[in-house]
Amino acid sequence: MRQAALLAVVVLLAAALAFIPFDSGETPRALTPEDATAAARPDKTATDHAAVELAAPGASAGLETELADSEGATASARTSVAAMDTTLDSGPTHPVRVRVVDETGAPVAGAAVHAHHGPRARGDAVAQAATDLDGYAELADVPARFELLAEADGYVLEQSLRGTLESALDADDAVLVVRPAVHVTGVVVDASGAPVEGVRVAIGAPTIFDRMTTSPGVYRAGHGAATAHSNTAGRFELGPVADREHMLTAETPGYVRARVAAQPGTPVRVELDRGAGLEGIVFEADGTPAVGALVRSGSMPTSERVTTDAQGRYVVWGYARPTSGDESGDGFAREAVAIGPRAANSTTSPPYLLVLHEGHAVQVLQPVRPRVDSPAVQDVRLAPAHEIAGRVLTADGTPVAGAEVWIEGTNEVDPGYVTSRRTTWEYMAGIADIETDTDGRFAFDRLYGGLWTVHASFPDDRRTVDVETRAGVDDLVVRLDREALDKVVLAGRVTDGLTGAPIPSFRVVPFVGGMGRFYDVEDSDGRFRVAGLPPGPIRVSISADGFANGSLGERNFALGEHLLDVQLLPTRELVLRVTEDGEHPTDSVQVRVLDSSGAELMLPTGDSGRSSSVWLRGGETGLRGLPAARVTVIATASDGRVARAAIDLAADVLHELTLDLEAKPVEPQEPTTDVLPWVFALAGEESAADFVPTAIGGDQDRDVLGTYFGRHVPDGGATITFEDTEGVTAATVAIEVIAPGNAFTAPTYRIETSFPDGSSSQEGVGAIPNVELAAGRYTVRVDVPGYPAFERIYEVPALDESGWFLPLPLAGE
Repeated sequence: MRQAALLAVVVLLAAALAFIPFDSGETPRALTPEDATAAARPDKTATDHAAVELAAPGASAGLETELADSEGATASARTSVAAMDTTLDSGPTHPVRVRVVDETGAPVAGAAVHAHHGPRARGDAVAQAATDLDGYAELADVPARFELLAEADGYVLEQSLRGTLESALDADDAVLVVRPAVHVTGVVVDASGAPVEGVRVAIGAPTIFDRMTTSPGVYRAGHGAATAHSNTAGRFELGPVADREHMLTAETPGYVRARVAAQPGTPVRVELDRGAGLEGIVFEADGTPAVGALVRSGSMPTSERVTTDAQGRYVVWGYARPTSGDESGDGFAREAVAIGPRAANSTTSPPYLLVLHEGHAVQVLQPVRPRVDSPAVQDVRLAPAHEIAGRVLTADGTPVAGAEVWIEGTNEVDPGYVTSRRTTWEYMAGIADIETDTDGRFAFDRLYGGLWTVHASFPDDRRTVDVETRAGVDDLVVRLDREALDKVVLAGRVTDGLTGAPIPSFRVVPFVGGMGRFYDVEDSDGRFRVAGLPPGPIRVSISADGFANGSLGERNFALGEHLLDVQLLPTRELVLRVTEDGEHPTDSVQVRVLDSSGAELMLPTGDSGRSSSVWLRGGETGLRGLPAARVTVIATASDGRVARAAIDLAADVLHELTLDLEAKPVEPQEPTTDVLPWVFALAGEESAADFVPTAIGGDQDRDVLGTYFGRHVPDGGATITFEDTEGVTAATVAIEVIAPGNAFTAPTYRIETSFPDGSSSQEGVGAIPNVELAAGRYTVRVDVPGYPAFERIYEVPALDESGWFLPLPLAGE
């Protein structure tokens, strides 16, 4: 309630009067013929042939797929571009008739329409034409996998067309809408108003929610992103972009990323916040200051890098401001932090500090506690460095020059994003990857002690040999044998589950231990071959534009080749309406969709996000990316009412479904009141009779402010128990004093309220208890260490709009 919240504030206020690794990351590489050959090998050692129809992943599978497929995971190793039929001019073509219109639907004459190889406009245009007076253009040879773009003077395109063509495309389904183009200008300054140079300013492509067209396999995609950098005066010009409001982001090392609304025609002023900072001294292993050590703040999305001075000192900024808890830190920290799998919906991570110095082991501190205004002190003591060195040889002992070698230790950091490799200290520092010299030699330094895994591969083959060793080894020999590198091989063909036609462009993601690696495949016959996987549990995700994502559930694969015939189903869109009593649209309904096996489907929530459920607002929603098959739609209201129906989506692209919830039963509600109990000690000649329960509202708030100014819960904390007339405990409130206060400094509390049904509510530090009780008589018992037991009977009134402040005065010790 407003009054209850106000009182909580009044009483307490009255008492108070980066993610970018150091030059690190995997370099994208194409699959080699050994990795991706279209034909199945005749001498395969295993013939595990599975015909699997992949409609869409279940909830657990889809979660990992989305982590791997996130455009935001820029540090992820998108290692492939594939390889079977790699020429861009191969494959069938189809004629396309396009119409370009403005936002009002009026034709745009003279616009240039370009067709590119899809799905993301790769290479030069393969077909182009200009629109006539009615806005039409005809392109004769558009590739089956395509993207259509349009350019017109004074306009900008915000939605391209992408997908897979099975036949000619007519202008009814090929409409490109352009909007008047503008440039966004502005200035970037710091908190003092001084200009900031070199800030990356960006406007992203719009999120397209109505993606599907009525033509199978053809969909709309966001287009029209723009970036710029501020000059020495802090000024920037961004564009062209569409003439509408945009969300602008600005980021640079040493500052927290800013997001500002940008209106066309109005210069934008972006004020960057330094956020929180750290300072300290970096010491070498012998205790002397480390001069010239590289120090980096770990804070999403940017990080600041500095070098220590002659006294070993550093200062870094750009950490996000702490939201609660301790904002300072000091002393040494050298313990490794155990990092488990990241949750899919995690958006923050503990801040960290990375230090790299010659002759010493890479060091990461996480969490650190930066502070606003003045940086918190965080000294760092480095440890001596270890080395791992050796040679990479073939099976007959020939040195392998240019072999790629990378290492993984045991210490990890949580950087705030997901990658295809473990985010170990050395990986984040950029010292985990090298190539062998002409004699096949390699050497890693600045390593910490313990167990390590060394991975090595031929220069033209991404399959690896993995060797375990300990830090300090300088004569390690890693032998590469192409025959042995195959390990587990997954090969097969991806086809349309409805027509049987091969899908020429798709992505294969094998997941091993929850980590996925991308293989983007282009092959006119839909064939793929992925080799070099370790034996054991592997889950495979397959996705293609215009098709529902598919997933082959986790299974154990032995060494050898395993053939997988994969069928993906085209996507369908369902317009869902949920009503109450067949008439009134309802709101706040959770929607889930099950496939024919009963597994939950992952539903698109934006351009790249997915979830096992979505919330329906306003009585209607569009469900996209569903498989062309029979599915079951389940709508669950917030009060537990459920409506469900099965629908076959195979026939048409667009479907409609209405689910009806039964009317909500009207149940008599017992009147309740928000009770706000407060425990304090009597002073001087005060009597408990001086303090009576007060209903809060209007001018009484001011009376409470004066009466209870500076009164705090005793330092030992308190436990308050409410019992009804039957002797049953209705609620228990535990108040823990974290830091005591005085008449001018507010104490901090942690408050937990528990109820007989086992539920509990944890209130924030510094709050006042708020207990919802049914109106009636209660025995209130207060237990405080060092004070006599307090027990009294109170009559809790029925108050609809007001909180009931319950003072609980304690007699002296």
